[in-house]
Amino acid sequence: NNICASIPELLTKSDLVISTTASTEVIIHASDLQEQKHIIALGADDIHKRECEPAIFAQANIIVVDSLSQAVKFGDTFHAIKAGVITLDKVVELGSILQSKSAPNANLIITDLTGIAAQDIAIAEFALKKIYQADFELSGS
Repeated sequence: NNICASIPELLTKSDLVISTTASTEVIIHASDLQEQKHIIALGADDIHKRECEPAIFAQANIIVVDSLSQAVKFGDTFHAIKAGVITLDKVVELGSILQSKSAPNANLIITDLTGIAAQDIAIAEFALKKIYQADFELSGS
């Protein structure tokens, strides 16, 4: 339960960063990433919104999107492709990762989710079940 004074401080103290802003300016910069991270960017869900600096994508070992067809039209991955930092062949869809049934092992993973309603519902249901199971096990019931 620590509060960070800045995004660079947050990035220093966290392995997993989830951004859910409606920012039109980059808030996560490549220069602030020093260690192993998983960034999940949810907020950049149209052509004007941005959360991650395109240079971060060049550093990433794995780039995951919910939809390739959306990733080339908007979101942070779109901006990285447009800037010429990455090509689409470096990007993998979330469904492919889930089908592999093995967790990716990488220093920097970027998950850029632009919003697929069916996936959002399935992920929320999964997370709620895991939370409920953990609470159930902790309470000893």
